[in-house]
Amino acid sequence: MALNKNVAKGIKTRQENELLENNKLIAEFMGMDSFKDSLASLHQGKINVDVDVYEQAQYHTSWDWLMPVVEKIENLDRLAGIVTINQNCCTIKSNMLGDNTIMSKQAGSNYQEANTKLSNTYKAVVEFIKWYSEKED
Repeated sequence: MALNKNVAKGIKTRQENELLENNKLIAEFMGMDSFKDSLASLHQGKINVDVDVYEQAQYHTSWDWLMPVVEKIENLDRLAGIVTINQNCCTIKSNMLGDNTIMSKQAGSNYQEANTKLSNTYKAVVEFIKWYSEKED
């Protein structure tokens, strides 16, 4: 789900707020320089200053945005994750202090939510970053 026209009006649904918060979480994990580079690429070097920069993030809709996050997770030093993406499931495992597994998978179809590799990878990445942030604190 992309953030819709209601965002421009300042009206956001609960799902849009969650996407915005999750995209902000990912952007902060990636570092602002990486995030700004992604935005500049999206807008041919121009960032839309009329919209909150996090509302322009496309981690939830674009493999081009999400895969660098997956690569960063796989390359973390002591908490590195092993990311496995297959069919409609994404699993991220970290071997720090045992087997900590984060998995995002939808067993059945849900008419309100996409059941795709991209959406499930996005969800697993968000959960991993939340877990990682707790371990780093």
